[in-house]
Amino acid sequence: MMEVILIILSLLLINLTTSQLPNPNRYRVTLALNGTIQEHYAYDSPLGKMSRMSFSNSTDERFGGIQYIYMHDVNTTYTFNFMTYPSKCIASIGPPLNEMNYWLNTINLFGGANKTYDEILFDRDCLGGCLTWYTEYNATGTQVTVRNRLYINKAYSIPIKLVRKYYNMNPQYLISTDLIEYVDWDIYSIVYEEFDYPMDIQTCSPP
Repeated sequence: MMEVILIILSLLLINLTTSQLPNPNRYRVTLALNGTIQEHYAYDSPLGKMSRMSFSNSTDERFGGIQYIYMHDVNTTYTFNFMTYPSKCIASIGPPLNEMNYWLNTINLFGGANKTYDEILFDRDCLGGCLTWYTEYNATGTQVTVRNRLYINKAYSIPIKLVRKYYNMNPQYLISTDLIEYVDWDIYSIVYEEFDYPMDIQTCSPP
């Protein structure tokens, strides 16, 4: 009888774990906003390293974007700015902004890692069922209601997309929709090259 109870509790625990938001201590992910790649993140808590790369919409190769890299062992954030010519490097003492850990901020937006999903939806991007989390808030300054729905692949617990819809508050009607797609989510094969400096840090100046 005790064995049966333990099996049932184990199954319930497994179901609870897979119904919550994935919260890995290392990941890499690329964000595409409405079909255009915007940012790439690499986060490795055990190594104490973070990288955030923002891409420019410019077609000029000299103005490619900005990369931020944080190294815990030296408690320094390096900013490599390729939006200027010549490119610049700045070294700042201290940890990075929270926004470098993109996924943790996303988890907190939808109620934390322990919050179970709101609804299961069938979605072609998930190739089947998706666990979804939903949140809504009013931006009173602009009289806009923002509705967010996060899609996580049910079978593999992989983030698929975040759909953000903007509604006029009064009367209610849809203004626009943003689609954020998670292009290459990976929690296993984060290579050290993710945190390679794109230029000589000896040339970095203080902020």
